[in-house]
Amino acid sequence: MDKRRYLFIIKSSPSIILSPFSDASLYKDHGGYSLLGRYGTGDMPMDTEALRGELNKAMEAGAREYFGSKGFYVRLVLSALIFIAMYLFTSIVIRDPIPLLDELLLSVVAALLYYFWSERRALLSNAHTDTVLALRKALDLSFFKESRVVDIYESLADDSLSLGPASFYKKPNQKTLFSADEREEAEALCAALAKRWRAKPMVAELYEQSKAGSPSSRLLDALYKRLGPMEAALVLAYIKLLALVQEGVADAAP
Repeated sequence: MDKRRYLFIIKSSPSIILSPFSDASLYKDHGGYSLLGRYGTGDMPMDTEALRGELNKAMEAGAREYFGSKGFYVRLVLSALIFIAMYLFTSIVIRDPIPLLDELLLSVVAALLYYFWSERRALLSNAHTDTVLALRKALDLSFFKESRVVDIYESLADDSLSLGPASFYKKPNQKTLFSADEREEAEALCAALAKRWRAKPMVAELYEQSKAGSPSSRLLDALYKRLGPMEAALVLAYIKLLALVQEGVADAAP
């Protein structure tokens, strides 16, 4: 059975593309890819050709990073062994007027040549080629359609942008309910957004404080100052959407 993966376009300036291509687990599926495109209500935020070009570029970069990193430590150890063997060989067998310098230079060159050759060999493997072809086909077959989940997220971001840090304390007028498919989509969107800010400790701190109650106004002000109004608004919308998803899961529990 195909495992569904989502491609999101978030209306912003410029538009934000969220894809699963930085997720290593994607390349372990060995085919059977199903990519579903989603965007908020209204016109498509991006030109179709430009979008597919960006997605193909991100996919190829992700596949190259995954397959290139496989066997990294083995290549590193073998490169080190080649360096040592070459150094000992040139030191003992070859006599030269400038000791040490030539040995080091030849050893480094030999180790680097092996490392880059073995990395290129990994990228020319059948597994890498087949995966790229399968994902390229999945991208060609992918279809983008309007999404209520993305629309809710963009509305939350618009509120956070217009009202500033105080928007976090704004209570929704009514409870948001997701269908099973929408909940799956919302979880995928939250996971993609979490990866966007995984290197931002402030976002994790904001999430922890929001779980405990309400984050401090100092943290919210610092978030807007550090990330800028647009990015901070997207973060607040992410925290709110995550709360809606978790609330829905709790309601669905027996």
